[in-house]
Amino acid sequence: MTARSKPAEPSDTPGVLPPDSRYRELENHLCRVEVHASGDTSDPNRVPTFNWSRQHSSVATRWRGTSGNDVRVAIGRDFAASQWVEFTSEIDDLHGQPGRLTRLTKIHGVLTVERASAFQMDLKLPKVLRWDQTADDELTLVNGSIAITPGTGEDGWIKLEDGIEVQFSEGEYRSGDYWLIPARVATG
Repeated sequence: MTARSKPAEPSDTPGVLPPDSRYRELENHLCRVEVHASGDTSDPNRVPTFNWSRQHSSVATRWRGTSGNDVRVAIGRDFAASQWVEFTSEIDDLHGQPGRLTRLTKIHGVLTVERASAFQMDLKLPKVLRWDQTADDELTLVNGSIAITPGTGEDGWIKLEDGIEVQFSEGEYRSGDYWLIPARVATG
């Protein structure tokens, strides 16, 4: 995976940012791009997907229980309606398995999600992680994640936000693999 800041014309050297690249946010971020579903880009039946977080996937909380589509959590701050969240556990992490994604519909002391009926509460150290991907005119989500498809977008680049873009090579990707992108205001 390669990352860059835009707007800029692509560099002639792969993996090197052009000098006029610019990060356009007002705060520093440590973005995390993480493979959600394992797969191979050459197999249309096993297309890998990824999630991304502008805060290194640090917005997380303990999952305390579920009642219908309401989810009780330890701390609900930094979550908002329309965000994608992943229900996962220590067991998922140890086995390299992704959790289940769903979208938040509202926050009112508990997190209300689109569908919680399939989530099991008997997991070891269950948690809820917030991810920052969103669908727009240029990006379609696959079950809440972004498909890893080399060669899509403008010159193969996938826009995340505020000038940050990523590009993937063809190949096999495993759930849990990740890359960090330091986005700094001073350096652009």
